[in-house]
Amino acid sequence: TDRAEILDAVDWFFRHKLQWLNDRETSAPSFTCDAYQAFLKATVADMHDRGQLLLGRLASAQDILSVGFGYTFQGVFTFQAYAYNAAFAQLSPSRLLLEQLIRWCFDYGIDEFDFLPWDMPYKAQWSDTTRAIHDYVLPRSLLERLKCELQILGLERLSHNAWLERQYRRLPARARDTIRQIIIADWDIGGVVQRLTR
Repeated sequence: TDRAEILDAVDWFFRHKLQWLNDRETSAPSFTCDAYQAFLKATVADMHDRGQLLLGRLASAQDILSVGFGYTFQGVFTFQAYAYNAAFAQLSPSRLLLEQLIRWCFDYGIDEFDFLPWDMPYKAQWSDTTRAIHDYVLPRSLLERLKCELQILGLERLSHNAWLERQYRRLPARARDTIRQIIIADWDIGGVVQRLTR
């Protein structure tokens, strides 16, 4: 409940989320963007001041294992994100933290736990209801048009192809970075392609 402690937890969240992304060579420009980090910290502080922030921290006596947070409003908890300490990954600390956040919501009369969009396997473990979402991509340049076409042709499916991933990982780091920047990097929030989710 302490504002300074909450902001420290959000700093911890960003450090460990960025480490997680780096370890997986995954691009997420929003998390590396100073403006996004500042926006998220300001949102957390504001929601704390309004009494609508729920931030949980799972820790041992020596280490923080996981931090997760979101916002409550009119009987709905909107889950923003979590991160965990990779040294304790085998213990699934974020799964345990998530369970505690869900239990807290039930205990305090919050009827709906919203995981937000994006189809991620961990969400299905907790959900009894899903909603369809649609993404609209609006290209504003020739490069963005090319990215849209690649997406339509199955770039997403190709990125999960085990053989292609092995070939990609054999490339020098500089070549992988270039490919990631050209094809993948701008698909996240803050990228050059505007995604509108309905």
